[in-house]
Amino acid sequence: MYNDIQRSNNAAVSAVFISAIALFDLYQQTYTDETAKRRWEYVFKAIDEADVFILDDAGTELADAKTNAAIQQYMRRIAGMREGKLILITTNDTPEILTKKYGGATVSRMYTKNPENMISFVGLDDVRNR
Repeated sequence: MYNDIQRSNNAAVSAVFISAIALFDLYQQTYTDETAKRRWEYVFKAIDEADVFILDDAGTELADAKTNAAIQQYMRRIAGMREGKLILITTNDTPEILTKKYGGATVSRMYTKNPENMISFVGLDDVRNR
């Protein structure tokens, strides 16, 4: 998808691609590691400045109520800074399930209102285990 976006533009398009789990792992490290805190802010600056932000496997990082509250907080931050900018999200969850995990306000900022801009792979065979 990103390659198609890149080819369709005359100018270079910058992108940040990060898995939800990697983002959460970095977040956890910020509690005890000063270097991780600097990386965390660097990642958020990159997310804010990129033409395209790709969040891979959204929803997989959620574990418990305490974790969910922390994740909801930084996902709200991402949603706010990316409002009006391109976000590509891969997930095994429906928008309704992500709403329960991240909160309605956050998901409404991250998801398109136009169903033509969503690609559903529901019903396709899982090729990861082949």
